[in-house]
Amino acid sequence: MRVWKNSLGGHAAIVLAALLAITSGEALALSRQATDFLLSISIDPASENVKLADQDGTVKTTVSGDPEENSLESLAITKKTNAVKSFIDTRTYIRRVKADFSRAEKPLFDSYNPRFMTPDERKLVGKLYEQK
Repeated sequence: MRVWKNSLGGHAAIVLAALLAITSGEALALSRQATDFLLSISIDPASENVKLADQDGTVKTTVSGDPEENSLESLAITKKTNAVKSFIDTRTYIRRVKADFSRAEKPLFDSYNPRFMTPDERKLVGKLYEQK
């Protein structure tokens, strides 16, 4: 850091922050294998919904009492076409519910899957059924 300070002057902290931002963004990016699979099933890996679903990382939940973890990356690598589509749709839906609960609609479970929601997110969606 001292060498950076001497050579970059007061800009060392800015350069370091930029490098960390770049490398942390890459850490969340889908692997080449996952990207290729998405393309093979006609899903644009550069679309906003895909990027945001990927940023959600691993969704930890419980299904029938058993812990379960799912991510867009893991579902794509294992080539689970319907699960990938459902994961993206579910994460998009959850984002909308959290952004504006008062305008959220009840989910259609043919597109949304509670196994791709955390227990707290499932409770939040459950409140939609209580209100409407």
